[in-house]
Amino acid sequence: MQGNSRKIFVVHTDLDGVCSGAIAKRAFGNDLKIMFAGPRTLYNTLRKIKGCDMLGIVDVALNHSDYEMIEKEIQRLKGSGCEVIWIDHHEWVEGDKKISQYVKLILEKSPSAASILYRTFLQNDEIAKKIAEIADDGDSNRNELELTLAYKIGTRNNRERLELINMFSKGVFYNEKVETWKRQVEEENKIIDDLVNNANIFNSTSGLKIAIIDLRGKRLIGSLLAKKLQQKGVDITFILYTHTSGVLYGDGKVNLLNLALKYNGGGHPSACGVNFKLSFFDRVLTIVNKKHIPAEAKKLLKDLKRL
Repeated sequence: MQGNSRKIFVVHTDLDGVCSGAIAKRAFGNDLKIMFAGPRTLYNTLRKIKGCDMLGIVDVALNHSDYEMIEKEIQRLKGSGCEVIWIDHHEWVEGDKKISQYVKLILEKSPSAASILYRTFLQNDEIAKKIAEIADDGDSNRNELELTLAYKIGTRNNRERLELINMFSKGVFYNEKVETWKRQVEEENKIIDDLVNNANIFNSTSGLKIAIIDLRGKRLIGSLLAKKLQQKGVDITFILYTHTSGVLYGDGKVNLLNLALKYNGGGHPSACGVNFKLSFFDRVLTIVNKKHIPAEAKKLLKDLKRL
């Protein structure tokens, strides 16, 4: 259980979230407690917080289906005297913005949430500016900076996420650990190239090229895979990460967010997560056959074909 840390920031698990945590540490001090969550896990994360003076939620969109539960937890924390600030750059369902009656809600169109945090609290801090630039490069999937992909490798578990946050907050952007991640990117690139060359690609009703990639059991940079497919003319890539979750990446021709919301997801119009509920039958089949495609994932594929 989370104790009564004076200041807590809940950030997303990706590079943008890590950069947000680092900027928050520079803004609010090293005693700041960092916790990680995504839209699906935010409710359970908030439940663990007994109380605090200030709570920041950054780069985590409000999952529409969880609104009432999230509101209840925010009310509880507000009642304990906690000030809540919520910063995000994803698109929200309009009605969910009513959470602003309990929190200071900052929603802006921006390449990253970290850059909003930087502009809000530390716009004269050169290190925070560099951290925000890394977040912008990574979350926009440009990956133009030399070490962005290496940093993405370093966001795969909470221990390394915290290491990155502490490094960045101190203005350290390269060390032996980053060099190790850099070599790992080179190795993964070979696997990704093979997946791109052998991708299952089909045409939608309107002629869009759609690829489905099954990354269950693999640890690869999905955004890089999607970008390489896009460079080969693929309009939409659906990556299945687990039996219950995946990500849709697009080239901007279609607003994928509308489809993601149908599958308990959210994010950006051209990059958004989806979440599946498994039937008992699906659960059994995924145990028996790790390659079994759950029913809701198959339904999503049918929706993609109709585009």
